[in-house]
Order: sequence, then structure tokens, then C-alpha cells
Amino acid sequence: MKTLNNVVIKLFEGVYAPSDDSEVLLKAVKYSIVTRKLKSIDIAVEIGSGSGYITARLLSENKISYAIMIDLDPYAVYSSWNTLKINNIDDKADLVQCDGASCIRSSIVELVYFNPPYLPVCDDIPGAVAWNGGKDGLEVWEKFFIESLRICRNRCSIVYVFSTLQNMKKMFRYIASCKHIELMICEPFFYETICGVMVECH
Repeated sequence: MKTLNNVVIKLFEGVYAPSDDSEVLLKAVKYSIVTRKLKSIDIAVEIGSGSGYITARLLSENKISYAIMIDLDPYAVYSSWNTLKINNIDDKADLVQCDGASCIRSSIVELVYFNPPYLPVCDDIPGAVAWNGGKDGLEVWEKFFIESLRICRNRCSIVYVFSTLQNMKKMFRYIASCKHIELMICEPFFYETICGVMVECH
């Protein structure tokens, strides 16, 4: 167990630990809630919940009132559940082991957020699923984004992290038709810049 910004995190083997990109996503989600001037979010979905840190922070700080947390990895689902339980907020979220958002009904949520594996690699070593974004870094992002469009209802915000290591031209072609695109935050690191962006596409 570890404590980060007053949230106790329970990590199990192979689960992605909160890092700089996690903080970028968290800030971007908070900014998006302020930008939209929403007092509360009825239903939010995190695709790829990992340790559960981001949603635990949002719930603990009353930025959202209820979340559905999704991860494909059973260890990540268990980590997320334990993180919620330890912080006494497990009554504010439901967890689902699922491939992306394929298990969620269409047009039901107001906010979707995710931090997908984005490194432009195709590694097949154990644990690579946590960073393997495919040859252009967009393989997982594309899946998550398309599913987010499906589960979003009117004026839903999709917030995600991207890296300058990804094929950004291709990514921006995907979101070009969205009616609102806002770069919320960018932070430079050793060999990349990581940004959080919010889009509204309905």
C-alpha cells in the first residue's frame, strides 16, 4: 500500500502505478468539470481504472458523485476495488472487468476519462499491456475513444491523456469533427510532453 495526496492505494502485481500522466489526467478532468460549470456529475466512467487512484481522488473530493470503473485486467479491478474500500468510498462506484467500454449501455454517461497505453511500441514482454500503444501509439486510444462516443449522451465530455510520442496527426483527424476541443494541460517530461484534452462530440 502507498498513500498519494491523501488517497491510500492498493497495488497488485502488474498493475500500473499512478505516475505523472495520472496527475495530468486528474487535472484535466477537474478542469473540464469547472469549464462546463457542472456542480456534479451523475455518472462518470473511467476506462482502464488501474489502481483506482484517479477515480478515488475525484470521489473523495466530491468532483463526481458516482463512477463506473472498468479494466480488462482482473488484478487492476481488484486493486481499484481495494483502493475504494480502504478509502471508504466503495459505495460511490461500481467496478466491471470488461474489454474497454463494450459492457456499458449506449448514451448513458456525462463524463468519460481514460489514460490509455500510448507508447508507440508492440512489446510482447510480460506487463507490456500497461504501456503498449501499438505501432503509432493509438491502438488502445482509438478503441477507447470510439467506445466513449457510443456511451456518451448529449454534451458528454471525453477527457484523455495523449503524448507527443503518439501519431498526433492521426489522432486529431479522429477528433476534428467534434464541436468542442480544449487542451486542458500540457507538461514536459524527459523525452515527451504529456497533455490532457477534453472533447465534446455530440
